[in-house]
Amino acid sequence: QFTTYVRNVHRASMRGLEASADWRPIDAWRIGAHLGRVDAQYDDDVLDPLRGTRLDGHRLPLVPRYNASIDAEVRSGAWYVRVEGVAAGGYVINAYEGTTGVLHEAAIPGYRIANLSGGWSGTHASLMLYAYNVADRRYFSSATFGFAGVALYPGAVGAIGQRRTIGANLRWDY
Repeated sequence: QFTTYVRNVHRASMRGLEASADWRPIDAWRIGAHLGRVDAQYDDDVLDPLRGTRLDGHRLPLVPRYNASIDAEVRSGAWYVRVEGVAAGGYVINAYEGTTGVLHEAAIPGYRIANLSGGWSGTHASLMLYAYNVADRRYFSSATFGFAGVALYPGAVGAIGQRRTIGANLRWDY
């Protein structure tokens, strides 16, 4: 009765553009950037032929409109520091309730997070200190619909993105 709409479709299309850049103003510095933009939609899909419900022109679920990152790294001998910003645009989720013929669609917002890391690398040992999602932003990394009738939670539910994580890695290679 309540199912998330996931199946093969007759026709869907995806158009996009992706670009990356890497720049070293001096040997010790590196600045990188990435940007991707995508438009994905159902072109020809009859969801429920008996009711005439179609998905033509609707966005494909779980496909963000864009993704982007920018990072900067500075090295001095065995030491380094790296700063990174990562972003993803919003996406839609949808589900079809077969008993009532209702198509549910929800927009899941995008996110922006910042990561920091730094450390030292020697001949056999390395140490890295890191902080991911520094501002502790809450965001969905994937989502779907929950229904009160079967799962006791209505609306969008899903996997929450990584919370603020602070740590250290010590590595020994021989």
